[in-house]
Amino acid sequence: MESLMEILKIISPPLVTGIITFIITKYTYSKNRPLDKLEITYNRVYYPIYRVVHKIDVKKVNVQDIDLVIKQCKQYFKKYDKYVDLSTAKAFNTLCQSDSAKKKAYIKFQDNIKDKSSYLRQRLGYLEPNFFQIYKYLPNSDQSSIRICIEFCLIYFFIFLYSIPVDWLQSFSVLAFLICLVVIVVEAIIKGIKGIYQIVQLLWNLLCKLKKVFQDY
Repeated sequence: MESLMEILKIISPPLVTGIITFIITKYTYSKNRPLDKLEITYNRVYYPIYRVVHKIDVKKVNVQDIDLVIKQCKQYFKKYDKYVDLSTAKAFNTLCQSDSAKKKAYIKFQDNIKDKSSYLRQRLGYLEPNFFQIYKYLPNSDQSSIRICIEFCLIYFFIFLYSIPVDWLQSFSVLAFLICLVVIVVEAIIKGIKGIYQIVQLLWNLLCKLKKVFQDY
């Protein structure tokens, strides 16, 4: 065991240095890459396709809408195929070939277009909103849902803290847990009856898991 540790001490510094150098070099190369082809890719492929898929509400999309999207997008894939990212091409081919899971394939294709468009816009210097700006302009119901998800994540974190055998940390975890529960209930009341029903289901599952943690502890 000691000999193994000695070997690791010898090989670790150059190995870590090599990995860090590789990451920095790759990042620098990526940042210094010429932007002319990226601009062509965005202007002639991703932006036109983004406009096509953005017009359709994914919650209300039907097979006819998807077929129309495929028809409109094919011209860009045929004319500018060398500028299309491989993941986008695969997502589009899956969409074209799918029958029963067409809506699921369309959602994946739409997400791919949005992700690539956002990446290209950032690289080309276009304005892109950050998470807080997006949150600010969301409907109140969506903002409430995001807050509830964050509060549940905090609850799981405090449950984890409670499992640490330190008295003051456990007391703090219980207090924080109760505060989060109260906040979630208030959010649920504001969100409405439907929200309360959904939150009760989530709370019940959470309390069952919490009970199991306490029993194991």
